[in-house]
Order: sequence, then C-alpha cells, then structure tokens
Amino acid sequence: MLPTETMQEMTLPAIELSTVEETLKRLLLDVAHFIDSSSLNTSERPPGRLPTVLRFTGGWVRDKLLGADSQDIDVAINNMTGLQFGLELQKYLNIAENPRKYGIGSNVQLSAEPIPEGGSKTDPSLSKGSGALGGLHKIEANPEKSKHLETVTTKVLGLDIDLVNLRTETYSEASRNPQMAFGTPEEDALRRDATVNALFYNLSTSSVEDFTGLGLSDMRSEILRTPLEPRQTFLDDPLRVLRLIRFASRLDYSIESNTEEAMDDEIIRSALTMPATVAREGIRIPSKTHAVISAAFTNANAIASLQRRAAEHTGAQGPASLESQLIARDELGMVMRRWGASWRSQVLLSILLDTVRSDTSGVAQDGPSIINGYAAFLRLVENFDLLEVHSIKPLVNGKDLMNAFNAVSGPWLKEALNVAVAWQLRNPGVTDTQAAIREVERNRLRLKIP
Repeated sequence: MLPTETMQEMTLPAIELSTVEETLKRLLLDVAHFIDSSSLNTSERPPGRLPTVLRFTGGWVRDKLLGADSQDIDVAINNMTGLQFGLELQKYLNIAENPRKYGIGSNVQLSAEPIPEGGSKTDPSLSKGSGALGGLHKIEANPEKSKHLETVTTKVLGLDIDLVNLRTETYSEASRNPQMAFGTPEEDALRRDATVNALFYNLSTSSVEDFTGLGLSDMRSEILRTPLEPRQTFLDDPLRVLRLIRFASRLDYSIESNTEEAMDDEIIRSALTMPATVAREGIRIPSKTHAVISAAFTNANAIASLQRRAAEHTGAQGPASLESQLIARDELGMVMRRWGASWRSQVLLSILLDTVRSDTSGVAQDGPSIINGYAAFLRLVENFDLLEVHSIKPLVNGKDLMNAFNAVSGPWLKEALNVAVAWQLRNPGVTDTQAAIREVERNRLRLKIP
C-alpha cells in the first residue's frame, strides 16, 4: 500500500476543461447528488455504499496534461456499477427541466443502434426515456472474469463516455482472465498498464490524483513503467507488452529499464505466442493477427541482428558493397523463408520494438540509425530479389528426392529439401531439377541419406 502522503505532498498540475467538458462535469456531479439524495434501492448497492465520487480516468487525464484534447472519457464510479449509474443518469434526465440546464434538447430521441461485435448490447430498459443521451449501451458482465460489474457506454454532449466502477483485478495460475471486483481508487490505479495511464481527475475536487506516486514524475521524465512489478504484470497479461510499445511510439517516451528487461524475458515472449485468449476483458486476437505477433516475437532477435549488420556495413562501405560483404543471397533467403509470408509485418513490429528500446538493452542506436539500418536491410532484400522469397516454388519436392536416392522418408528429408532450395537461391533462373538433386548428392554423407 502506498502512503497517502505520497500523492498529497506532490505539486499537482491543474487541468483546464473545455466548455463541453465543464458542462459534462456539472451534469455528472448533479447526477451524483441526485443519487445520494434519492431513495435508490439499497439492494442494488454494494454493502457499505459511500457517497458517490466520480473520476475521469486513464488516457483522457494523460492527454489533457499533455495539452491534447480527447473525445473519449472513462468515468470511474466508486460505489456502484456503470450500469446502475447509467440508469440513474437516465432517470435524472427524464425529469423535464433537467436537460435544459445543460443545453440538451429534449426533442432528440434516444437511439438504439446495434452494437458492434465484442460483447456489448443495448439493454431494452435503456432504449426508452430521455433524449438527452446518444444511447446507453450495456456491456454485459462476464461471469468467468467478473461478477455483476456491468459497464455502460454512451454519448453525452458529443463525447464518448464509458461508465465503469473502480475495480481491482486478481489473476490465477489457471487463467489469464482476471477476476474483477469493486476496488479502491488506489487498487484501480495499480491494475493499469502504465503509471502515466493511471492518473485520475476527481470531479468533486477538480484535482489530479496520482495514486501510484509515479505517474506525474514519469510524465515529466517521459518514461513508461508499470505501476506494479513489471514481470508479474506481463505474466498476468502479456498483451500489456504490446500496449506499452504502442504508447512509447505514440508519446515518444522511453521505457524504464526494469520494465524493458521484463519485456525481453523469454517466458514473457513465449506467453505472447500462446494461441489462447490473452487479452483482458474478453477481447480476442484474430488468429491471423496472433500468428503474426507470435512469429514477430520468435524472429525478433534475428530481424534486429540483420538490420544492425546492414547499418554497420552501410556506414563503413556504402550500400553498393552490402551484397558481397553482409550476407549471401541463399543465407538471407533461407532465413526469410523461415519467417514466412508475414515477414513484412514482422519487420514493422521489429522496427517499433527497436525504436522504443532504451540504451539499457546494450544496443546504443538512436531512431535515425535504426531506420537507416532497416532501410539498408530492405534495400538488400530488394537487390537480391527476395521480396517474395517465401512463395518461391522449390524445383524438387520430397517425392523427387526419395525416388532419386531410392530412400524412404525420414529426418534427412527436410534438411535435404533445404539444401536444394538454398542451391536454387544461389542459382536464380536455373530450372534444372537434376542439378539441384546433384547438390543434395554432394551433401549425402552430412545429410545421412540412407
């Protein structure tokens, strides 16, 4: 538990709200007062319900502190689910005089447009009533991951709003799906992927809250780190690795050394390649996308090594000498065939990984050097005519080799086929199958052909 004075002693920056955000804040605070002063059915409340406190959370707070506007706002509620608050919001705006307080026309009907696939749907009880909202859409609680923690997404005053309760997450060794329950503000902050994304804006006090004690200082230092111990954080949810990479690229922040070291952990990399539901809250990665991510992390070191070699040779010898000094066509071609058809996407992800990697990795390359290295590598691929190497049809197949050597299939066959393909890459344009077979014959003893 962090000491409470950690947040209080820091100099907290002020957030200047736009006119629309100020109106939204006023509306939500009025709804909170309406809830606390009304006869809300206590059976719907968690035990020991506290007065309603609302906070804007996450990306909106970060972006406002960076001077950027955001149309998406997560509103965290301390004492009820997003669904319960949404119903009270609708009830409040059903009172005839209330919409006019916020410049909301009462003649607009509540929409009931379908919700995209992903687990949310329109609750029939939310499809009637005040026209002050753009539609209240309930996101069902998933009993495998949470209990009665329904959230609501809606549009208010042109802003996209998610109504969610403060929550805590616990993970078990049997599943990466978190068990979620009502939590404190600190617990909600600590479960997030990065300290800079764990900042809150308290609507009642109009102040920024930094319950991790690191979010504001990390923003000043332009650093990304996990609120809790990074290795366990990534083991709980490996996709946090990708989210941190995305944020580092978007914000031009560096990744803190311990966090980066955990990202490079072999167990974490292995977890990213597992074809399971590894994203949180029921989001599933399409199988093709997962395959690319898995291959990219498997081949990341080989890809990065080739670009660094290309960068070194470009600086020392110039692009014209790369083909003769860096790598042979057949060697590069065989490596890229192992990468498969998605090699371009894998290289793009490797560029992103290298760009956000700090000097603590032991590789001191700045952004331009990395880009130049990859550019040299891609020129080499193009000069060798290997852009489509993954789809080159081998001159000989397994049946051809078994017939040629009067041998049955065995461990030798796969390596023999690689020898034939490598010969084909060294001799582009040659279509003589017997020549390829003779190359295999020259390697018969090494290949242990029966």
